[in-house]
Amino acid sequence: VIPTASSIVYGQSLSSSILSGGSASVAGTFTWVAPSVLPVLGVSTQSVIFNPTDTLSYNTVTTSVTLNVTVASASLSLSNLSQTYDGTAKSVTVATVPAGLSYTLRYNDSVISPVNSGSYSVVATVSDPNYSGSATGTLTVSKATPTITTVPTASSITYGQSLSDSVLSGGQAKLGVNNVPGAFAFTTPSTLPMLGTSSQAVMFTPSDVGNYNVTGTTVSVTVNPVPATMSLSKSSLTGFTSVSGTASASQSYTVSGTNLTSNVVLTAPTGYEVSLDNSTFGGSKTLVPTSGSLAAVSLYVRLSASAVTGAVSGTVVNAGGGATTQNLTVNGTVTPKSSGGVTSLANWTFETSLPSNFGPYAPEVGTQTATAQVRCVHASSSTSYAANQGNGSAKSFWSNTWAVGDYYEFRISTLGLSGLQLSFDQTSSGGGPRDFKISYSTNGGASFSDLRTYAVPVSAGAAIVWYPSPVNPASSLSFDLSSFGALNNQSSLILRLVCTSSTSLSGGSLSGSGSSRVDNVLVTGFSTDTTPPVIILNGSNPETLVYGQNYVDPATASDNSGSVATFAITGRILNTVLGSYVLTYTATDGSGNVSTATRTVNVVLNASNSNTADSDANGLPDLVEYALGGHPTGNSNQILPSVSEEGGNLRVTFEARTNDPGLTIQPVANSSLSSTSWSSAGVSKISSIPVPGKDGFETQTWETPITGANRKFIKLDITK
Repeated sequence: VIPTASSIVYGQSLSSSILSGGSASVAGTFTWVAPSVLPVLGVSTQSVIFNPTDTLSYNTVTTSVTLNVTVASASLSLSNLSQTYDGTAKSVTVATVPAGLSYTLRYNDSVISPVNSGSYSVVATVSDPNYSGSATGTLTVSKATPTITTVPTASSITYGQSLSDSVLSGGQAKLGVNNVPGAFAFTTPSTLPMLGTSSQAVMFTPSDVGNYNVTGTTVSVTVNPVPATMSLSKSSLTGFTSVSGTASASQSYTVSGTNLTSNVVLTAPTGYEVSLDNSTFGGSKTLVPTSGSLAAVSLYVRLSASAVTGAVSGTVVNAGGGATTQNLTVNGTVTPKSSGGVTSLANWTFETSLPSNFGPYAPEVGTQTATAQVRCVHASSSTSYAANQGNGSAKSFWSNTWAVGDYYEFRISTLGLSGLQLSFDQTSSGGGPRDFKISYSTNGGASFSDLRTYAVPVSAGAAIVWYPSPVNPASSLSFDLSSFGALNNQSSLILRLVCTSSTSLSGGSLSGSGSSRVDNVLVTGFSTDTTPPVIILNGSNPETLVYGQNYVDPATASDNSGSVATFAITGRILNTVLGSYVLTYTATDGSGNVSTATRTVNVVLNASNSNTADSDANGLPDLVEYALGGHPTGNSNQILPSVSEEGGNLRVTFEARTNDPGLTIQPVANSSLSSTSWSSAGVSKISSIPVPGKDGFETQTWETPITGANRKFIKLDITK
C-alpha cells in the first residue's frame, strides 16, 4: 500500500510532509528519496523509498506518492504613510516577508498614486502566485506650506486710514524652486496704525488652498501725517481806489486751513497792506492755527498810503503751515492828490554858486534856497571840480575822473508837497560816464531805493557841446516822479544821479580825464491841500427814535475843494430793539484828508419813553407788547400767554424777546392774586424753542407744581 503524504505549503521541503500509512510485504518504513527538495506549488508526484527493517534480507524499494503544495502565507508592512504635497505622485513603501515578493497597491481603490493632499486608503496585496497576503493602511498627504521668498511692498497711507487702504504690490511665494500662485493681504485690515513706519502682519493665501497652507510674514507700512490744506474764500479782490498818500477802504476774504503744522504768513504786495482786525495794517501778518486749524479767519486788505499813483496790482501770498501756498490777486487805482499849484523848490543854475569842489551848494532860485543843497561825490581823490561852460549860460557843475557809484546829490524837503518833477541838462565827454540811475532816500541816506535809469544824451552818437547861448534842448532830461508816493511830504528827501556802469559816452571805458556836467537842475512839486472836510450832523446828537420808526440820516459833508470824494456812514440801528446805537461818519476829500464824527441814536419804547404807557389803548402796556413780540401801537392781543395744567403742574407758554440784554421776563407764582409776595421759587423753564422766521424771539414754557394746592396763580414779571 502506497503511503499518503501530508500537504505542505510553498517553500517547505519534502521533509516537512509526513508520510503516513503505506505497507509492504515485509516490515519497514517509508522516507523521501530527496527530502530537501522544495516542490512547486500544486499537486506533484514525488519519490519515496521503502526501507525494510531487515536490510540484510531485503532491498529498498522506490515508489511515488502524490504531494499537494499549497500557497504560502506572506506578511506585508506599510511605511511612509505621512507625506507632504509637492506636486508629485505619492507612494507608500511596502516590505514583504519573505522579502522581495511582488505585490500590487491600490489607493482609494485606484492603482494611480495620489498627488493632491488628503487621506487615502491603501491596500497592498501579494501578487506572487506562490504566496497570499495583504496589508491595509491610510496614506496622509498634508498640505504644503510655501516659503515667502519676496516680501511684498506696502504703499504708504495717511493717518486715520486703515491698513486696508494700503496697497500691497509685488511679493512671491515658492515651494522649492516653483512659484506658488496666490495673493497677499493684511492679517488685520481694519487696524489704524500710528504715525511713522511700523511692521504689520500680512498673510499669503495660495490660489490652490486645497494643497497649500496659508502662511504669513510682515511688511513695513509708513503712515504719513494728514496733509495740510489751506483755502481762500476768494481768488481776487478788485476795485480798490485811493488818493495818493491815503489808504483805501479795505476789502476782506477768509482763510481756512486744516492739519496745519505751523503758522500761516500773509504777505502783501508793494502798495498794499493787510490786517487781522481791520484796524492795524502792515506789510505782513501771521495767523496762528488752533490745534492745526484755521476756521474761516477774516483778513482785510487795502491800498497803503505809500502806494504810487496809477494802477496798482499784485498778489497777497498766503503761505505756511505745510499747505500749498494760496495766492490772492489784488488790483486798484491810486489818483494824485488835488493841488494848490506848482511850487519851485530848488533851481540850481550855478551862475552864482560857482562850484569849485564837491560842494555842497545852495540853489540860486526856489523856495528852499536857504536849505536845499547839491554836491558831487567821487571815490577818487584826483577828481577836479569846476564851474565850466553851461547850457545856454556861463556856468555848470563839472567834474572828471568818474567811476561806478559816483553821484550828484540833491537834498530838499517835500513837506506839504506831492507830485514831484525833476528836470536838468546833462552832457559828458567821450570818455565820461554814460549810464545813470535816479535813486532816493527818506532816512537821511541810511538806505536808497531806485526810481529811474537813463543815459546821458548824445547827438549823432557824439557828445553834445554846450554854448553860452542858446540852450541846446537835446541835453535836457525831465522825469515825472509824481507816481512815487514815498517822495511826498518828506522833511528830508535825498535825490541822487548815480553812475551805474564803466561804459563811457563813446562806448569805451571811463577814462580819468572823462568828464560830465549838469546845469539848470529844477525840482518842483504841488502844494497839498491839508484841510479835511467838514461833517455837519444836522438834527440832534444824541437822537431819539421811537420803536418801529425808520431813521433817515440828515448828516452832510463839505470840503474847501468844493467836493467830497467819499462820505461813508457805518453802524447799524435796530429800530425794533430798544437801546443806544452809534453811527460813525467818515468824509474823505480829493487830497486824502479825512474827517470823522459820531452820533448816538437811542431807540425808545414810545414818545414818552414810559414802560407803563399804553400807546394803542388796548389794555396792554407798551413794555408787555414789546417783550412778548407785539407792537406797542398795534393790536397785540394775540401775544397773550397760554396757560394749561399738565401732570400736576401749572404751565404758561409765551413768546419771549431774547435780543435785548436789558429786558427781563421772569414768571412768578402765588396762591393769591392779591398777594404782594409773588416769587420765582419753584417756577422753572422746561423748554425754549426759537420762533421760525422771527430772529430774537423764542417760545418759552415754564411750570410750577400745583399738587396739594387749593389754587395757584402764575404771572409774568417784565422789567426793562
